[in-house]
Amino acid sequence: MSHALNLEDWSLSSSAIALLTQELEIISELAIARQRSPFPAGYTPAVIDVLFDDVLFIRSDRGQITFLRPCSPNYQPPFVKVRFDDQMALFLIQGEIVVNRIQAMAELDQLLGRLTPSPRSQSLLTSITSGDSSHGNG
Repeated sequence: MSHALNLEDWSLSSSAIALLTQELEIISELAIARQRSPFPAGYTPAVIDVLFDDVLFIRSDRGQITFLRPCSPNYQPPFVKVRFDDQMALFLIQGEIVVNRIQAMAELDQLLGRLTPSPRSQSLLTSITSGDSSHGNG
């Protein structure tokens, strides 16, 4: 299997592809995760792990932080992996999404109003509900 051909199909930036080609051992894991179905909208993971560069930094077990590794506030890891119950849920390369199996969960949260809208979204929502058309799409 040619990893380079698969990466070309993933719609990643050239810098993300360059980083991945230096870390060939994770490409197969990413390919498998990209083929898996998204987590359902109502899914609540029991265990959530957050890894920077494949090193565990945060673990939450049933809503309680059970592990927290100290980290510089300025640290910008090239790779961030989030696992739900030992399954890859989200993977980012320098902030670029490579695997996103949590999209339906985020959409449900927005639908139910659990997430705080951004100031821009709130401004647009306010203008729409008040009939003010001064807030354009740009």
